[in-house]
Amino acid sequence: MDNINIVNNTAGQKTTKKSLGPWPYVFISLAAGIVLASAYFLISNSPKKEKTSALESQEKNAFEKTDSQDDGLPDEIYAYIGTVTAVGENQLVINAPANGNYLLTDTELKVIVDEETELANLIIPQTLEGVKPGVSGEWFKRQEIKFDQIKAGDRVTVIAGENIKHKTEFKAIKVEVNVIQ
Repeated sequence: MDNINIVNNTAGQKTTKKSLGPWPYVFISLAAGIVLASAYFLISNSPKKEKTSALESQEKNAFEKTDSQDDGLPDEIYAYIGTVTAVGENQLVINAPANGNYLLTDTELKVIVDEETELANLIIPQTLEGVKPGVSGEWFKRQEIKFDQIKAGDRVTVIAGENIKHKTEFKAIKVEVNVIQ
């Protein structure tokens, strides 16, 4: 039988209408399949972005703003830690390891000390007794010292009042000798 349907028109007369059969449905199904496959291909091949929280993206943006060089270090550095290797007249020579500092290699620093430089022992307990999570307190003790009390072998933190990135000689505003007891 041909794909012919007999239908009533609006005037009530019988007319014949030729049907296209299943072909429109096949064509529409194929077109929808092509559209869906194209959408899947475009989505799966688009560059993947890491999902980061607002805080992580703020921290990343803040770092990117301060790190304009390709060395991976911040543009501004104000302190180093290290071991005193020599004590001279109004100066300390410190070996600052790259590990634990913003340095690319272990570096020898010449630190100028004057009468304005604050000198102190920072007494750090070997173990923190009675410390409970979430409780703040004074765990370290500070004790002012004189320049002649600093000796080779002391672990120190030197703090400058200016950006000391890429400087191996600078004036310290504070020198803390780290004493672990």
